[in-house]
Amino acid sequence: GDGAADTDGAAIADGTANADGPAFANGAVVANGAAVSDGTAIADGAAIADSTVIADGAVVVDGAAIADRTAIADGAAIAVGAAGTDGVAVADGAVVAAGAAVADGTAIADGAAIADGAAVADGTAIADGAAIADGAVVADGAAVTEGTAIGDGTAIADGAAIADGGAIANGAAIADSGAIANGAAVADGAAVA
Repeated sequence: GDGAADTDGAAIADGTANADGPAFANGAVVANGAAVSDGTAIADGAAIADSTVIADGAVVVDGAAIADRTAIADGAAIAVGAAGTDGVAVADGAVVAAGAAVADGTAIADGAAIADGAAVADGTAIADGAAIADGAVVADGAAVTEGTAIGDGTAIADGAAIADGGAIANGAAIADSGAIANGAAVADGAAVA
């Protein structure tokens, strides 16, 4: 029920619904179809399985593995090293920290920050105002919309569309068919194929 605390190593089975505020400690396993509601904290090393829904304000800490089709709602913070697989949706204001891998088809909504070294795969849509830091790789077909800042050394592959006002820093490589719209700033040394 509300406010329940689950200790280290707890296993939370398929289809379980957990009410607002529960805390899941280190090593917890949250199985397929589980619903984890607003304000939940899920500690280091937790594994969160397919189709899980993690509601607004949830915190998913370092090293967590987040499986296919998971939905992580507004304001969620996903810490360093987290792996989010195909079809994951990370809503407005979410923070995806350094080294995170966000797989194909993922949608990362407005204001999201994706830190240094992150890999964002093919077909990903990264909405207005997102910041993608130095060395990030944004693969084929990705759409990066207005006002986005993409840091030094970034590689943006074939077919990517980068809308008005985006800033793309020194050394960025933008492959064939990339579209860079009005007012975008592409800094020194960038290669636009």
